[in-house]
Amino acid sequence: MNTRLNSSRVPCKELVDILVPICRPCEGFSGACETMRWSPKEGHIPRGFCGATGKLSEVELVLIMAEPGDPHPTENYSSKVSPEEKLFAVAGYAYSCYETGTDLFHRNVRAILDLFWAGMTFKEQMRKTWITESVLCSAKEEGGSIPARAWKNCRDTYLMRQLDTLSYRMAVALGSKARDRTQSYPDIVYAGAAAPPGCNFKGVKESWVEAAKVFRQRSGKTGVFGSGALGSVTPKNIGKKRDLVHSEGEEDMETTERLSMRKTPNELQQLVDTLMGNERKIVEKLGRRISELGRIEIREGNKTYDLAFKALEKTRKPSFATFITNTHKKDGDWNRNEIPDSLVIQVRFRDIHDPDKTNIPMEWYVSGRWCDPEKGWFAFRVKDSSDDTIDRALMIVREAYDSL
Repeated sequence: MNTRLNSSRVPCKELVDILVPICRPCEGFSGACETMRWSPKEGHIPRGFCGATGKLSEVELVLIMAEPGDPHPTENYSSKVSPEEKLFAVAGYAYSCYETGTDLFHRNVRAILDLFWAGMTFKEQMRKTWITESVLCSAKEEGGSIPARAWKNCRDTYLMRQLDTLSYRMAVALGSKARDRTQSYPDIVYAGAAAPPGCNFKGVKESWVEAAKVFRQRSGKTGVFGSGALGSVTPKNIGKKRDLVHSEGEEDMETTERLSMRKTPNELQQLVDTLMGNERKIVEKLGRRISELGRIEIREGNKTYDLAFKALEKTRKPSFATFITNTHKKDGDWNRNEIPDSLVIQVRFRDIHDPDKTNIPMEWYVSGRWCDPEKGWFAFRVKDSSDDTIDRALMIVREAYDSL
């Protein structure tokens, strides 16, 4: 593995100073962590952390995982370089995995980052976020247990020092292992795991949305947190169905020229300007965030479903999503919405053909002629423009994007 320094991916000095001892190697290997592995050539060194690539003062969010999974087949580290160079190589490799979405875990974390830092580039997000592990070495069996003696030593020696250095930042522990290992530390928010199998449990995705909501409420988007317990945000206490807010106001429909069947993101406003009521609010907020993912197909809902399917089949990533509004034309005139003030979003997943295996809430799911699950096409209805709903809808679209 190339250990050449990439300065744009190096954590700030304060965190480097805390973690450099793990690469000397860590003294724990001859004590409490004697069952853990030090084998740089095979990728087994303490790792899994990255971010905080600007100044310490810029960091506003800490994400705590359980422990790194098994090294990737091509992952290895030189024994001939300095501890600092090993550390930089570890952080750089983790950074690149998140940046490119190497596996489902990394793609899930990217989705979480987008919930907390909507509208920012990944590079900007990583200046404001520190991603770390509650245990810095892999379990003997991926996803398996780690001796209490080992994880307590790693937590007390490294994690707590990181959290002390990053005090007053919001820290989110993802998954039950990270939760259990950090219970003695105050002000931790708990959410569902980003790695499988935990990430597939009911309510996990919603817990990420709720954690992001806590972040916005607590920080006011400034990232300054006071003392006192923030409480926990867990799948079991956020899974209740919420009422969706609908706009009750009615506006006169307008006649307008037929919209083009295909539009680029730069022409999104042309579609937005033709919409009514809450539809417009939804498209303004959700459409712009989706368009940041890449070039997309935007279609007016004039019974164009079959054409939309064909477009999805022929175009490649990132042309993956189709807007189908319920406001539609018939014989040149606008019709009232079948379901007022809502928007239908159509997405395509590469390898999902069962609605129960998507993260589309059943109360959102749209079946029938708008979908073709055998080909991975699904549709869901967004019924309000609240931040929570938009965040959840964006997560679904992002997952479809990442699957292509």
